[in-house]
Amino acid sequence: MKNISHYYHLAKPGMVYGNLISILASFFLASKEYGFHITSLIFVVLGMSFVIASACVINNYIDRDIDAKMERTKDRSLVSGTVTGKMAIRYAMLLGLIGFLSLAIGTNVVTFLVGFAGYFSYIVLYSVAKRTTIYSTIVGSFPGAMPIVAGYTALAGKIDLEVLVLFFILVLWQIPHFYSIAIYRLKDYKSSKLKIWPVKMGILNTKWHILSLVLAFSLSVVALFIFKYTGYIYLVLALLSCIVWFFFGVFGFFVKDSKWWARRMFFISLFVLLFVCVGMAI
Repeated sequence: MKNISHYYHLAKPGMVYGNLISILASFFLASKEYGFHITSLIFVVLGMSFVIASACVINNYIDRDIDAKMERTKDRSLVSGTVTGKMAIRYAMLLGLIGFLSLAIGTNVVTFLVGFAGYFSYIVLYSVAKRTTIYSTIVGSFPGAMPIVAGYTALAGKIDLEVLVLFFILVLWQIPHFYSIAIYRLKDYKSSKLKIWPVKMGILNTKWHILSLVLAFSLSVVALFIFKYTGYIYLVLALLSCIVWFFFGVFGFFVKDSKWWARRMFFISLFVLLFVCVGMAI
């Protein structure tokens, strides 16, 4: 059972489950126009979950040297040697095979390509970017937005304005979300010598970026209502959560303990995404 637990955590289940929220939200949003199909839901959830899990395992394999330098990741299975690199790659290949077969069999070509685009950009582009540029979080936000796209295209079978708005909502949410983590874990990121924005540009500059991106996120969220893709319940839930996030971001300029503030900004961002997704699904 202990070995199973190591493999389970190697796939970053928190990330997998978190992405399920956006997949379900966009699927139910699309169902209002394209109808509800249970088989499409099962296969897109199954497929994207395994694809994301596979990408996370490979990411853990690639980043094992970085993880060894960070306090919160130094005990991960690939760092400690509990799981060997060879077994991790085999595990990732199995997960990826199940995931992509599920997308190919039970969804459509567009969704399969969306899943592949997210997989490739996370493993290759983001892995390179996080070691070479301060814009790595922006690069990483693109694969991170693919699950919400896949949930929509599983029914729609095409890329349209509505799914582009969903894509930008997730892109704009992720950057302040991860910048908050980076401020809270700044010591870890400095020790790993990763080229991320807060380390290179400083906390104050990052706070301004967080605030501006929260504002941009809020505008993108409202766009779904303006284009009449959602109703008033969505608008109320989304706006209230965005207002809370924005004003707590403003509060960050007046606090002495940025680490305390950043941790709470991180948790607020999770609730913001939850409320926005629930609003979409209703």
